[in-house]
Amino acid sequence: INIVLKKEQKKGVNGSGSISYAWNNKLNASLSGNYRAKKWGFNASYSFRNGGYWSNSLTEALTVVNDSSTWFDTYSRKNKKNPAHLGKIAFNYNLKKHTSITLEGSGSHMFKEQDQNSVYAWNYNNESLDTFERAANIEGNRSSLYGQVGITSKIKKVKLSAFSRYQLGNDPNESFFSENSSLQRQVRDLKNDQWVSQIDFEMPLFSDEKDSVKRSLNMESGVKINLRNFSEDFSFYEFSQSSDAFLKDIEISNNLDYGDQVYAGYYLLNFSKGKVAGSLGLRLEYTDISSKVSGNTFEKKMFNLFPSFSLVKNYSALRSFSFSYSKRIKRPTGRQLNPIASLSNRFSAFVGNSELIPERSHLAELAFTNITSKVTFSGTIFYQYRDDRMGRLSYTDSLGFSTIKWINFNYHQTSGLEFFFNFKLKKWLKINTSATFYRTWVDGENFQDGYVVNYNGFDLKTNFKFVASKKTSFTLTGDYNSKRIAVVGVVLPRYGADLSLKHKFLNNNAYCTIRYTDVFSTRGFWIDVAVDNWFRAVSYKYESQILWFGLGYSIGKKSSGNKKRPKRKRKTKK
Repeated sequence: INIVLKKEQKKGVNGSGSISYAWNNKLNASLSGNYRAKKWGFNASYSFRNGGYWSNSLTEALTVVNDSSTWFDTYSRKNKKNPAHLGKIAFNYNLKKHTSITLEGSGSHMFKEQDQNSVYAWNYNNESLDTFERAANIEGNRSSLYGQVGITSKIKKVKLSAFSRYQLGNDPNESFFSENSSLQRQVRDLKNDQWVSQIDFEMPLFSDEKDSVKRSLNMESGVKINLRNFSEDFSFYEFSQSSDAFLKDIEISNNLDYGDQVYAGYYLLNFSKGKVAGSLGLRLEYTDISSKVSGNTFEKKMFNLFPSFSLVKNYSALRSFSFSYSKRIKRPTGRQLNPIASLSNRFSAFVGNSELIPERSHLAELAFTNITSKVTFSGTIFYQYRDDRMGRLSYTDSLGFSTIKWINFNYHQTSGLEFFFNFKLKKWLKINTSATFYRTWVDGENFQDGYVVNYNGFDLKTNFKFVASKKTSFTLTGDYNSKRIAVVGVVLPRYGADLSLKHKFLNNNAYCTIRYTDVFSTRGFWIDVAVDNWFRAVSYKYESQILWFGLGYSIGKKSSGNKKRPKRKRKTKK
C-alpha cells in the first residue's frame, strides 16, 4: 500500500477516508485531512494495515559425484501478520509573498509476527531417505520517526530553497527455532539514523526575444550532505538441558557498525531557443564509507563526477524529439549491506555484504513523442552501462547449504527499445500498453571464472479501462516478464492479471471498489540454478490471489475548473 498525501491548494477544509477488506481478516484503512487559509496550511493523514499472508517455497537440489547421486529437497511454509500504523503531519506558513516555511513529520510502528515450518529430505542413490523438520517463530517491532524543516524564497529573480531532514529507526526482534530435540534462540537489534541537508538556488542569466524567437539561459546550483549510519547486535543461543538455560554461542553471535558520508554539489545550465531546449550539468560527489563486522574493518573513499546533458526539439505542442545522457549512482540498502544472516532456514541463508560499494551507471536515451486526439505514442531507444553492478550471487557447498550473497559484478550493460501507447478508441474504452525489448550482458568473473552471460528479453504490460457510465468503470490489467538469464541460472517467465471495478455515488463524493488480484493465480518466482556441481530448482509462491472490497468518502470544496460562467444579461432597447 502506498498512500500519498496531497497538499490541497483550495482554501478551507478538505478530507478523505477509505477502507478495504479482504478474506482472512485483511484490512486497510486511511484518513486524511487538510485546512488551508490565506497565509498558512495544515494537513495530516493516518493509515492502518493488518492481515495475515502466507508464502510457500520449494527447493529441489541434485548433485552427482563419482556416479553417486544425492537428492536434497526443502519445503517451507511461512505465515506472517504485520499490523502497521503510519501517521504524517505537515504545516506550511507564508512569511511573505514569495517566502514560505514548511514543517513535516511522520511516525510509523509495525508489530511483526511470523512462523515458518520447514521439511528437509535427503535421498542417496534412490536407496535411503532421511528427513527432519525445523520450526521458527519470530516476533518483533519496527518503528521509525522522520522530521523535516524547509524554506523557499524568491529575492528579485533569484529562487532559494533549503531543507534539513532527520530520520531514525529501530527494529528489534526475537526468534525461537526448534529441531528434533534441540532448541535455539536468536536476538537481533537493528538501529539506523540518517541526516540530509540541501541548499539550492536558481537564477536567470539571459533572456530576450528576436524575430519572434525567444531565447533564455538559466542556472541552477546547490550542495547536499547525506550522513547515514546503522548497526546491529546479533546474539545466538543454544538451549542446554543440563543447565536448563540458553547459552550464548560466541562463534555465531556478531555485531555490525556501518556508516557512509556523502558530500555533493552540482551546477546546471538550462537553455532554450525557439522550439529547442536543453540542459548541461555536472555533479561532484565525495563518499566516505566505513564498516566493521566480526572484528574486520572496511574503508572506502570515492570521488565521482556525474555529467548530464539533454536536448529537446519541439516540432509542436504535441510532437517532440529528444536526446539525453546522464551518469547516475545507486547506493546499497541496509538489507544489501548487512552480512548477518537469520538462521530460520537450516540449509539456506540470505546475506548482505558490508563491503558492497555504490553502483554507477551511464544512461543514454533517444525518444520521440507524438500525441493525437485518439492515440498517444512514445518510443525510446536506450543504452545503459552499470559499473560495479550490485547483484545477488548464489553458491552451494558440498553439504547442500545454499548462500545468496550481494556482490559487485564487474559490469552490466543493457540496450533496447521501449514503446508506450495510449488509445482512446471510444468514449467507453481506453487502452494503455507498454513494451520493452532489450539485450543484456553481465560480467561476474571478478567472483569466479566463467560467470558471464548475455541474453535477449522483453517485458509487456497492458491496461484496459471500460467506462460503463460517468460513475462506473471497470479495469483489466495484465503483465508479462520474459525469461532472464542470471550468472548462475535461469529466472523463468513471470506473468499475471488483475481486475477492478469502481463506482461513484453521493454526488461523486463517495466510491466503492472491488479488486481481484492475480486472477489466474500465476504470480510467483521460479529460478533454476546450476553452480558448484549442484542443480537446484527453486520455486516461490506467495498469497497474491485476493478479493478486496473498498469504500471511500471525501469532503470539502471541489475544483472550480468545471464551473459555468454566469450568463450576462442582454440589454434591450426601449
